[in-house]
Amino acid sequence: MAQENVEIVRGIYDAFAAGDLAALSERSDPRLVTVRYEPDLTMWHGFEGFLQATADWT
Repeated sequence: MAQENVEIVRGIYDAFAAGDLAALSERSDPRLVTVRYEPDLTMWHGFEGFLQATADWT
C-alpha cells in the first residue's frame, strides 16, 4: 500500500477515534458502503449510512 493511502486511512481512524464527525465526513468517499454480514446481510450507503450502521451497532 502506498504511503499516501496509509496516511488517508490513519486520518480516517483518528477522526473516528476522536469522534470528529466533520473530519470523518470530509474524508469519506461518497461511494462508501458499510456492510454487516451477521446476523443478516445489511448494507448502508454513504456517510449517512455509515452513521446509521454505527448507531445500530452501538
